[in-house]
Amino acid sequence: MATKKVKTSSRDSISTLPDEVLGQILSFLPTKLAASTTVLSKRWRNLFPLVHNLDFDPFMVISPNRIKPATGRSTYLDFMEDTLVLLRNSPIKKFSLTWSSLQNINHIIYSVLENGVLELHLSSSVCQCLLPGFFSKNLVKLTLSNGCYYQTKPPPGGVLFPSLKTLSLVLVCFPANAPVDLYESLLASPLLEEFNICDDHPHRAGWVKQVSGSSIRRMSIFYRSHNMKDHSCFVIKTPNLVYLDYSSYVAEDYVVQFDSLVEARLDLRLWKYYDFLPPKALYHGYDPSTDGPWGDATKLIAALSNVVTLYLSADTLEVSFLLLFFCFGANVIVMT
Repeated sequence: MATKKVKTSSRDSISTLPDEVLGQILSFLPTKLAASTTVLSKRWRNLFPLVHNLDFDPFMVISPNRIKPATGRSTYLDFMEDTLVLLRNSPIKKFSLTWSSLQNINHIIYSVLENGVLELHLSSSVCQCLLPGFFSKNLVKLTLSNGCYYQTKPPPGGVLFPSLKTLSLVLVCFPANAPVDLYESLLASPLLEEFNICDDHPHRAGWVKQVSGSSIRRMSIFYRSHNMKDHSCFVIKTPNLVYLDYSSYVAEDYVVQFDSLVEARLDLRLWKYYDFLPPKALYHGYDPSTDGPWGDATKLIAALSNVVTLYLSADTLEVSFLLLFFCFGANVIVMT
């Protein structure tokens, strides 16, 4: 009996699973590890095309920026191209790509978009010009991170992603002198429901502080520039927005439109409560130690008067304590 138990426990249970289940398991593994299974056997080589999630990062290869004499491309670029060749006839649901070299990777992005990818995440530490091929009828979720992105030609019909529902921009900037306003093109997606901005870099302007879109229903804004000029005015026109999470230093002025807002989280930081004292030039004549409060949140607070649930930070209470009495219909919760 003991011998029989040992024999049963040593069976290869993984190989008995259906191909579709194994493909799903491989999709949860790091892309390099999933690709390495192709050397196990002919069956495993045929399983790799069932992988639908790809995540490319330079750290997955040794010396990613080393140029191969035979191809003239980096080892990282070669690895990505070889992997995509194996998956050329397979649907890709989610694709993540991180790169830091100046080598052009537009053809990689173009290939994935042509494949019909549903979710795309791009992260770059170099300025990246996205070619007109940066277009897809299928994409529903897009994240741009850690870089400067621009285009030189408008997308077909003026809309990059007609099916896009979620857009996230993390530490992203768009050149002001670019021929095409990529930021506006992204917001023009007619089905866009969720928009997220995160920029905690203290010494750059980042995005343009303007959001407009009648289809946007959920929005999160986290902005931490330490330059007062970057907080001169915030323009947010989202008439169908139902959820807002807004965190930033108080601005000098606001132009807002919230006709349908149900729940809001507000964290307005006062300039006098800096974590550190920045150069006086960033204050543009304002002295937080002697001058009165800088900024006016009146329009923003008043636009929240009809929300059902309102979460407020302690700083927000200090910014506009009296104005909060206009929110008589709201369930106000103070965040600690």
